[in-house]
Amino acid sequence: MRYNILILFLSIGVLASAQNWALINPTYKYNYSNDGTDTISNQIFVTHVDTLGVDSFRYELNKIARVCDTCSSIAQILLLNQPQFMERRVNVGPTIWHFHDPGSLVILPQAGIGETWVFDTLAAITATVTSVDVAQVFGNDEQLKLISLSTGDSIVISETYGLLSWNGRDLIGVNGPDLGSLTPSLEEVYPYQAGDIIEYSTFANEFDGTWYYNGYGSNYKFTFGDGLPGTGSITFTGMRITNTWAWTTHSFEGVEIGANNFQVSYDNTWIAGPQELPWALLATSYPGQLVRSQRDLTYGVDTIACIAEHKIDSLGRYTFGCRFIPYELGGSSPFGGNLINFDPALLESADPVPFIIESSGGDLGPVQYAAGVGLEWLDAGYFERYENYILTGAVINGDTIGTVHSDEYLIGLSVEEHGVTSSVIIGPNPASYFIQLSSATPNSIYSIFDLNGRVLATQKIRSTNERINVEQLQPGAYTLKVDGSLPQRFMIIR
Repeated sequence: MRYNILILFLSIGVLASAQNWALINPTYKYNYSNDGTDTISNQIFVTHVDTLGVDSFRYELNKIARVCDTCSSIAQILLLNQPQFMERRVNVGPTIWHFHDPGSLVILPQAGIGETWVFDTLAAITATVTSVDVAQVFGNDEQLKLISLSTGDSIVISETYGLLSWNGRDLIGVNGPDLGSLTPSLEEVYPYQAGDIIEYSTFANEFDGTWYYNGYGSNYKFTFGDGLPGTGSITFTGMRITNTWAWTTHSFEGVEIGANNFQVSYDNTWIAGPQELPWALLATSYPGQLVRSQRDLTYGVDTIACIAEHKIDSLGRYTFGCRFIPYELGGSSPFGGNLINFDPALLESADPVPFIIESSGGDLGPVQYAAGVGLEWLDAGYFERYENYILTGAVINGDTIGTVHSDEYLIGLSVEEHGVTSSVIIGPNPASYFIQLSSATPNSIYSIFDLNGRVLATQKIRSTNERINVEQLQPGAYTLKVDGSLPQRFMIIR
């Protein structure tokens, strides 16, 4: 849905000064696009209401986080609790909408054609109602006003839906009455019905400069029964089979020195949401929201966050992930990341907050949820730590994704079948400009880490003998991890 001002506003002289023009319904969420597509770039909603008088209210609006690329030349800086394009607060009355903090912007919804006022009280920008018309908005006839600014920009407001077009953003949907393009509900993210199946593989490890590794993982399968929606999650009854394992190795020569804790367990519930699924708050996020990882597979990682990114993928699915942040620290670097690490004590800070990039996840991104599927993957590296949580198979509403194993297969898995040995061979090692992965499994995922645990590259493997270009990496030591195999060190020497 778009608003072509030249077409809609023909100055037919419809007067609407007596109408009660509504800016925002406190129970709705308003979805905007900034690129002319159905991708939601901004979602605006009310987080707090103060009554100022009869028909007069102050609305607190939801805020976002953003990276500041002009705050420092020597550190990455995060700005928290930032306003979106409607400012932090808006005072709403029958005749005035005042958007403020940090700016001061005024719209007079009852103004008639030709009426002028000061729109930006700090920059002395004026506004004039230039046209009034009737047009279809979400399938209904709506009175619209075109407000032209002295800067040459324009605003379109609607009798029912408030701001239709402003500052390069167009209203494309409203959650609440469920009109137009919407953010998915929990039931749409996790649409599992009785008889559906999901199967996940999890893995986590930690390593240090002494080449010591330990890790753990699991394969589990859940067959669904009924679901009970809760706040931010859905608890499903059904049958879960989990095969867990752990290992320890001193991998200077890639040799395993111990494995233990192999066991099979059974449960009759599974939670689609926090504590079971990592980064589950992404599935209830809005674009630009700062999301913290409320559950990590790795040991002691509790300060990781990301800025939520919403997209429509090539299959037309609504996806949730983490926004990519270019890495520029006193210069340029070919690497950036999606996951960030900062002091959680500064969560409510109004001041710039320094942070470091922890993981990129490569081209795939470190984590993705998709409406209709749920969690598809988590694949991320931190300082001396790594974790993944991968959907390996599912049957959802009769459609099969990947491979779903039999119960007997999961029950009978041995430690070796979990892949705690390094079946993938790296050569040459040391390398110069490329490495070759022999005995690799197509469609598995490899990741390359530096010695600080930062993910430098992540890709799907296409063949059993995969050639990887490493000419962009500086000489030194690196770690390569392939799904189902131990991490391995390799050297680049030129």
